[in-house]
Amino acid sequence: MLGPEHPARVLIVGAMPTIVAERVALQQVLLNLIGNSLRHSGRKDVEVRVTARERDHDVEIAIGDNGVGIPVEHRER
Repeated sequence: MLGPEHPARVLIVGAMPTIVAERVALQQVLLNLIGNSLRHSGRKDVEVRVTARERDHDVEIAIGDNGVGIPVEHRER
C-alpha cells in the first residue's frame, strides 16, 4: 500500500502468524511504522524488515530499518 520507490525495500522476514485483531487499527499502526521508516531513514536504499513471533498468548511484531536512527536527544520521547 505504501509503494516504496526503488531501491527502498520492505521485507517480511519469516512466517507471519494469524492474528485476531481489529483489522483497520492494526493496519493503520503497521502502515504508520513502516511509512516512518521509509520517510525518515535518511537514505534512498532503506531496507525495512517486518518480523513477528508468538510469545505465550501474544504476538510481537517488530519493524526495523537500516536508517540513521533516532537522534540521542529525542530517544526518551
